Amino acid sequence: MGSAAFLAVGRGLAKQPRNPAVEEELKRQIAAKQIAGGVCGLVGGPIYAVGDRTRHPTVTPMTPDSLFDLASVGKTFTTSLCAMLVADGKLELDAPFTKYLPEHILAKESCAITVRDLAMHIGGFDNSKPYILKEPDAAAFDAALFKKRPVRARGIKYEYACSNFIYLGKIVERLTGLELEAAAKKMLWEPLGMKDTYWHDIPGHPRAVQVFTNNRPAIGMRSDEQARSYPSATGNGATFSSISDMLLFADDLLHRKHFKTAYYDLLFTPCFEKDDSRRSFGWDMSPKIVPNGWSSSTIEHGGHTGITIAVDPVNKYSGIVMTNRTGDWWQGYECRMRLLSLMSGCPVS
Repeated sequence: MGSAAFLAVGRGLAKQPRNPAVEEELKRQIAAKQIAGGVCGLVGGPIYAVGDRTRHPTVTPMTPDSLFDLASVGKTFTTSLCAMLVADGKLELDAPFTKYLPEHILAKESCAITVRDLAMHIGGFDNSKPYILKEPDAAAFDAALFKKRPVRARGIKYEYACSNFIYLGKIVERLTGLELEAAAKKMLWEPLGMKDTYWHDIPGHPRAVQVFTNNRPAIGMRSDEQARSYPSATGNGATFSSISDMLLFADDLLHRKHFKTAYYDLLFTPCFEKDDSRRSFGWDMSPKIVPNGWSSSTIEHGGHTGITIAVDPVNKYSGIVMTNRTGDWWQGYECRMRLLSLMSGCPVS
């Protein structure tokens, strides 16, 4: 999306006055060396853009139409595609995932891990990644992926594992007959009017944001090692997008405009609560990740590069913070929650 189109979207959303405390908070995070820059906004509110989009080899300013590597926030697209297939009766939530991926080694062992388990990260797989390769090789990647075994029984513990969503992405491809990026365009992005989102590398793109994590990949190249090991899109994320597109996605989640009721209900209904973890289908609902002033019904997802999307259906808050993180991972998470609270007019400590 070009600048003019972006500004038109921005004007359509800008119903709330600008809050100077948001820009000051972004500047504070830059000064604290937590981020190089950031773009953030709520549905119905103004867009804030502060700091540097790139620093090496040249310094360029962050702009509202910057394209960010979403890292694991891209998992929310895989989640949505699966939820649509569930709503259409094409995917069984509580069927063994091996029903759809019979080549997995567990298919011959009466596998009990369900599709729902994968989406909630409670199937028993850990976050080991034996399929990471030096060069993209689909056959070798799949061979290692389908030999991966769980480390515990299903349902005992939440453990975030990217392989869960790689499996879900492959299930989407099996059921739709489309590669994952094509499925996302047809089923999700195009219906929502998202024209600035990509599930592939965008090398040399003039609006691409520099990533400072994961060994600083070249600008416009996916930072995720798993994604770089496969020649096409993988369900664990590694997408690029702009705030205008992501606000269209967040707006739909809040206002339930385009898809079946069952789709939205699945995303917002807690399905697992144990210890300090609370999960819906593909989203985090744990108290520790809810911005101050937002309700316990909030769904949220973060990305390693410095991204957070959150939707609160009770208070009607929905938005995203997009940064190129340079500091500590958890401190970065807290910083993004602070920005969401400030933009929604909630107090922060």
